[in-house]
This record gives sequence, structure tokens and C-alpha cells, in this order.
Amino acid sequence: WIKGTARLAGKGGGAISEGTPQTLQAAEIIIATGSTPRSVPGIEIDGKRIVTSDEAIHLQEVPRSIVVMGSGAVGVEFASIYRRFGSDVTLIEMLPRLVPAEDEAVSAELDKSFRKQGIKVLTAARVTSATSSANSVEIQATSADGKTHALTADILLVATGRAPVTTGLGAEEAGIRMEKGYINVDSMYRTSVPNVSAIGDVITVDGTAHPQLAHVSSAEGILVAERLAGRDVHPLNYDHIPSCTYCDPEIGSVGLTEAEARTRGYDVRVGSFPFGVLGRAKMAGETEGFVKIVADTRY
Repeated sequence: WIKGTARLAGKGGGAISEGTPQTLQAAEIIIATGSTPRSVPGIEIDGKRIVTSDEAIHLQEVPRSIVVMGSGAVGVEFASIYRRFGSDVTLIEMLPRLVPAEDEAVSAELDKSFRKQGIKVLTAARVTSATSSANSVEIQATSADGKTHALTADILLVATGRAPVTTGLGAEEAGIRMEKGYINVDSMYRTSVPNVSAIGDVITVDGTAHPQLAHVSSAEGILVAERLAGRDVHPLNYDHIPSCTYCDPEIGSVGLTEAEARTRGYDVRVGSFPFGVLGRAKMAGETEGFVKIVADTRY
């Protein structure tokens, strides 16, 4: 284990800088530099009043009010956490619904639950400016209908996704094919340069969106290690990857949403069961939500 900041230095080499610079040679190189919270043009993250998830987990006190920008997994989790701590929470999402990657029925149920908990939800709205002062943040947002919203909060949490960590890596100089900052790999996580592989949040697989989940990165790492060891390996099926969002109520999902299944041309049949009529859910006092199955009719 060598502590330092590395960059690719040509075929089979990695230059390490920190203290005494050195160059390492290897038969195989695996890039696993991960991701970092994504900033938004025009919004200056100061780490005090305008923060990302990195700072949000280290706040020394519970803010009286917090505006969360973005309703993906990170956004709804922090909105849920701080509401339970007692903060006045407003959630702003640019797209028409919360957790837009999930099934529409899930989005609708979470929206209903959040509003019941006292979380203010503003969808189809874009934050246009944020100005921080010593004691607060002044936020301007515009809805799709042109209506403007002025908000004041102790904290603005920017939760608009995560960007790949490739700045200064020297990937393009080494000849690695990139796509919007991500390293392009095939189904075996090989880059366009021989003997250089990449896994995790930093990659795009054949140009498609890649789930930024720890268990996905781990599975990719195992596959690459086994491939390099000469074992017989098979590509991961990303349709089979489970995900969980730790808001309250929680969201767990695996497979295709109803809309995705219809888009792919399946003859879709849907079944849904509400927790509210389930005895165990009633005893536990957790009656919000449902389980939904999306199936191909022939099965």
C-alpha cells in the first residue's frame, strides 16, 4: 500500500507523487478512483452553508432548516434523516417526480409519505441561484411553469449526483477512451489500452449508465481479479442488481420498472400488494408502502 496521488505514465507504468516521486511498473493496472459529489454550474459549494453529502455527514449541529437539491438516493436519504432530527426540510427536484430512477408508483408513494412527514416537495423545479451569508443561504428556484420560489435556509445540500474522479489521472494521454469524463470499458472492464482495466463509479460500460453502488463495484473487482487469474468469467447482468435507498420509508428494488419493461417490448403484467392490509405491518406500525411485481405475461 502506497499513499500518494497517482497518474498513468505510459504503458505498464504508474507515476506516484507525494513525498519522493516514484514510478511503478506492472503487468496489469486496474483503475478504481471512484466518484465525488457533483457540483452544479452557478452554485458555489463553500462547505459551510452550501454543502455536499461529504460535509452533510460531519455537521456539528442539526440545522433548523435545510434545502436539499436533488431527489436521487442521496437527496431523499438526507432529507429523511434531517427531518427525523427535527429540521425543516425542503426537497427540490428538477424532474417531474422524486427518485426518478425508480418505478413511478414508488415515486408517488414516497412523495405522499414525505409530505405527510412535513417535508416540503418541489418537483419540476430548477435552482437558479444560491447565495450564502454568515447565517443562512438565499435560494432561488424556478418551476417548469415559470413560477419563481424564494427560499431561505440554514443549509443548502447539493445532492445532484456524483462525478467520476479522473482529473489528473492521465487517462486520455495514455490513450484510454473516455466518455463525458468516465472511462469507457467493455463487459470485462477492459479499457481501450491493453492491460489496463477499470471498475466502479469511474466507468461507463459500453457507453451505458452504470449504477454507482458499492456492491456493484465489489462484484466488478472480483470479476476482474478472476479474469486476470485466468478463470472463466461471465459479464454481470446489470438488470439483476438490487438497490436500496435508506430513506424512511425505505425503497428496495431489483429488475426493470414497469415503464422500462414496456419500453423493451415486453407484454407486461403487474401485481401490487399494499402493506396496509398486512397483519405484520400493522403490528409493527409500518403500514406505508407496497410490494409491486412487474412480470412478462407469459410467465
